Amino acid sequence: MLLDDESIGFVKRFMEGIELSEETLALDLIHEVGPGGNFLQEDHTFKHFRKETWYPRFFNRKHFENWIQAGKKTTKDQIRARVMELLHAERPKILTEKMQLLVDEIIDENERRIKRLNK
Repeated sequence: MLLDDESIGFVKRFMEGIELSEETLALDLIHEVGPGGNFLQEDHTFKHFRKETWYPRFFNRKHFENWIQAGKKTTKDQIRARVMELLHAERPKILTEKMQLLVDEIIDENERRIKRLNK
């Protein structure tokens, strides 16, 4: 399910497309910076780059050398670790104590009915 969620997130972001407007195209900035210039240091780039990029939780986007230095964890390794984390995490109580007592009473009552029917 986690891999499916990751894949669906990627497809959804891809299907959104890229916003094309005067603001996002920034033709004036392209002319200002010019060929060989550095767009990464521009405020405009900083303002817009996160919106147009998809950041996976499990798929690797690191350079190969950095991936090796980080332990060579595969997508499968990362998903398995997350599953184990979720399975061992403390689960919040969904029902109040009063609600749990009511559920227990319903279960007990139905178990008694089943016993009576089976006699």
